[in-house]
Amino acid sequence: MKLKTTVAWVGLLICVRFGAPSTVADDGLHSTAVPVEDNSSGSTQNVRMSESQKWVLEKIKSWELVISLMVSAAITVANAIIIMVMKRFKSFSVPHVYMIVMAFCDMNIGTFTAWRSVADYFSCRPEWFRSVCQATYWPMVGMETGSSSAAALVAMLLSIDRCIALKCPFQYTRLCSIRRAVILSILVNIAVGLLGINYPMRIAVPRAGYLVDSMIYFNNHRTLFHYEVFILFGNLWSKLNSLANIFIYLMLSEEFRKVFLSLFGCAKQESSIEAEKIEVREVPRSDEAEIEAEVEVEAKVGSDDEAVENIGMQRNEFAVRDAFIAEAF
Repeated sequence: MKLKTTVAWVGLLICVRFGAPSTVADDGLHSTAVPVEDNSSGSTQNVRMSESQKWVLEKIKSWELVISLMVSAAITVANAIIIMVMKRFKSFSVPHVYMIVMAFCDMNIGTFTAWRSVADYFSCRPEWFRSVCQATYWPMVGMETGSSSAAALVAMLLSIDRCIALKCPFQYTRLCSIRRAVILSILVNIAVGLLGINYPMRIAVPRAGYLVDSMIYFNNHRTLFHYEVFILFGNLWSKLNSLANIFIYLMLSEEFRKVFLSLFGCAKQESSIEAEKIEVREVPRSDEAEIEAEVEVEAKVGSDDEAVENIGMQRNEFAVRDAFIAEAF
């Protein structure tokens, strides 16, 4: 088995090194497809879009950039609001820790995707912008992917926490705590951060391995109109997932709604609400003596009633005790 694998890899590397001309122009940042002439059919392999499709694709890209920037800004603001609202809760529990961490990861996604959308649309031109892209593009992609993976893993931890609370309610306080939730969240973010480093390190991958990856996954489809449109809408749809949490919390959590409204001054303070409910009426001075006399009479009657009730309760206790002693002996 090892021999077959070795032979297959050697043959693949030979094909990459001595086979057809490379279709990748390595500029240190992007892999740009270069048309390769097919001698047998006399056609160009990688140019597979008509002029009308190219025009439509450019229009879609321009609209996608505007919508993507608006969605990215909304993601950042919405998740920042979630963090502010969660910190104002009266009671703080393990699920709140995971919800805050998820909001932080989604906020990072909104920030990093905005920068990448601008870089992709302008193809890192002009030259001064290209130098900035070379230093920031792949790290941004890695951070975006890492934040997305961290949000998914934290959501998994939240699901496990709720499952333990339902299945083992008596052991929940022993198994799950705020301190453990914080530690798990930090470890998850560190792990996905280390994995995200793989993206900027792709530039340093040997050329043969990079070409194999590009040919298998990317270059065979990148010039198809439907594939390009699918990529644009797929990226936009994935961003909407990071924007959905605030609407879910507003619909399902009454406490979240109250704190959210009070955060923006849309809800009245509790003291003012109670003051409105209490009806204040002035008492004439001539009736003050009569009211005081009535209050004293009611207090006396209430004290007499309490005394009678206490005597009755004591008699019942004595009767129960005597009955228990009689049964025992």
